[in-house]
Amino acid sequence: GLTADEKALGKPVGSDIREGKRTLIIVHALEHASESQRKKILETLGNRSASLERIQEVVGLVGSLGSISYAEEKAKKYIGKSK
Repeated sequence: GLTADEKALGKPVGSDIREGKRTLIIVHALEHASESQRKKILETLGNRSASLERIQEVVGLVGSLGSISYAEEKAKKYIGKSK
């Protein structure tokens, strides 16, 4: 998971980053990041020994790039289409 509460999700926050999962959020962030931001994301993505502080920094970064909001809007759109 990337943004959910650990109890609600059932796995640690940021685990998708540690596991190197290229989620919609990560793909969007990489497309909109500056070179230095992209480097920080890619250095952390898949790094199982990344510190919690580094994971939180990347989660904050993708949030500031609008990637979390983008994914939430996409999800709402698809949920609306499925009804």
